[in-house]
Amino acid sequence: MTKNAVVFGAGRIARGFVGHLLGLDGYRTTFVDVDPGLVEALDSAGKYTVHIMGAPEKSSIVRNVSAVLPDSDQLPQLLADAEIVFVSVGGANLGSVARALADGLQLRLRSTDAPLNIVVCENWPSAGATLRDALVAEFQERRLDYPSMRIGIAESTIMRSAVDATSEQLADDPLAKQSQDYWSLPVDADALVTELRGPRYVEPVEGFSNALQRKLFTYNGGNATISYIGLLRGHELLSEAANDPAIVRLVHDYYAEVGEAMIRAHGYARDEQEAYAAAALAKFQDTSIVDPLSRQTRDPLRKLSRGDRLVGSAMFMYDEGIVPDAAATSIRAALELRDDEDPSAVKMSEIIRERGLGPALAEIGGIPEDHPLIDLVLSKTAVVDALRVDGGRRT
Repeated sequence: MTKNAVVFGAGRIARGFVGHLLGLDGYRTTFVDVDPGLVEALDSAGKYTVHIMGAPEKSSIVRNVSAVLPDSDQLPQLLADAEIVFVSVGGANLGSVARALADGLQLRLRSTDAPLNIVVCENWPSAGATLRDALVAEFQERRLDYPSMRIGIAESTIMRSAVDATSEQLADDPLAKQSQDYWSLPVDADALVTELRGPRYVEPVEGFSNALQRKLFTYNGGNATISYIGLLRGHELLSEAANDPAIVRLVHDYYAEVGEAMIRAHGYARDEQEAYAAAALAKFQDTSIVDPLSRQTRDPLRKLSRGDRLVGSAMFMYDEGIVPDAAATSIRAALELRDDEDPSAVKMSEIIRERGLGPALAEIGGIPEDHPLIDLVLSKTAVVDALRVDGGRRT
């Protein structure tokens, strides 16, 4: 019997990770995207290539794919017939998925009693709740009760990097993507409404909120530390920055701080937490993964917000009685970002210019102006200046 999946989004993670896993498990996958040209190309080709960076023998062609626009007349029936749905559209776009989802869920609820799991694949605070709230509001607007017992919305943690294909790869397949040699997709087991029987590598995890926090503050926080300081030191790629001895020393200090907080808060074994951090750094240092720092540093307003990887991790450390010295250095470096092509960076610069650095950090980070983190971050100005090299950008 054919297994059907619907994936909202058709970008790097949607095709390079989610679609790849579905294809390996024999699913027929329909991508839903707002780009008419991409939809037409995917639907016409019915396949695309995923190149595994550093392990070309694991590269494969994902077959049995199609694509539709969100307003397609086909989408409600596709959702009614789906065994599983994934959403990978960018955190800021989660609300826009609700209307198209609601149309299909209404049809599904009329035609079958089968529950449905929707897996949200976003590195975004409270991504599952954001989508759920938008979907509930959509049902309320239609004067319908939201079927919470039949629809599960589960967050996941994205640990595989996926990037655009090279020009040579695109010459062979214009739809190709490159992905890291990493296969696990952990999912919040408690948010599921029915057992996940596939695809392979999609792994339900108990106590997911702790795992999600560890990923955000350890993995993403370490990435941000490397990335923002990497630009200051003149690097262009994540792997270059992650192999810079000065940055390695700082990220080890960051891992030690956040690791101690994780151990105190959640009871992780010290060797397990250290291994988790080491695996993250090894991934960032992998030179086969060509990932520009300009992508990693984008949207500093989000990454400096109260619940995200930098200010969020620092506040978490304070809660556990740890002074976040390395995290404060990372935050100070992030506040240096100047990028006229990134609206978030432009807005951050305006806030700093209008309010001054300390009050701007309080506003951006959603913390009191008299919180000790403000003075700690400001005290790292000389440290950040010392890390800067000639030719390094203002990160």
